[in-house]
Amino acid sequence: MNRTASRRKLQKRAWLVILGAWVISAYLLGTGQPGSNVAATLGLANVVSEQALRNPILAGFMTCFCKGSFCDAFAQRVVQKQSRYNGWRNLGFALYSGLYCGVWQSLLFNGLYDWLFGDQATMQIAVIKSVFDATVHTPFSYLPCAYMASNAFGDNGPRHGLQKYVSDIWRINLTCASIWIPAHIITFAIIPVHLRIEWAACVSAVWMV
Repeated sequence: MNRTASRRKLQKRAWLVILGAWVISAYLLGTGQPGSNVAATLGLANVVSEQALRNPILAGFMTCFCKGSFCDAFAQRVVQKQSRYNGWRNLGFALYSGLYCGVWQSLLFNGLYDWLFGDQATMQIAVIKSVFDATVHTPFSYLPCAYMASNAFGDNGPRHGLQKYVSDIWRINLTCASIWIPAHIITFAIIPVHLRIEWAACVSAVWMV
């Protein structure tokens, strides 16, 4: 009974994360449509889209840098309720997020994965890429690096982070798969290539918050 309740809670959380990220991305993408009131006042999506087209690596870095900084600030102030804000830790998280999620994942999503599985935006290829990401990239690269980085910028050091990952390996990977497989099907089947990193950053930010 407890397992069923936990599974339902996890599934509900996963779909809420994806829905929230989809709303944010739809807002950003929608601002670029002709006749949009937001486009007339802000033009935010045009700026994001143009920068991502001109320099996708830099745009990915800046997007994920800001996402990492925001999420860590939220964690420090709201989740952990720290009385003293740790600016160096925040900078470390922001740099990690920018370099790994913005730069490295841009090369993965728009380079290596296209080379391995093809660059067609079909449902079949999107599913293959999403499952590969959840079963190979995430457990063997993304999560170990994330755990080591989070502890390196905290108080315990990267070795402790890796040990913690080993103890959490099944739980965290199942959680990530439940969220990122459906999210990345959207990434590879629907989202424009130059905005894949921005979309992933929205999903990540909503999930973390």
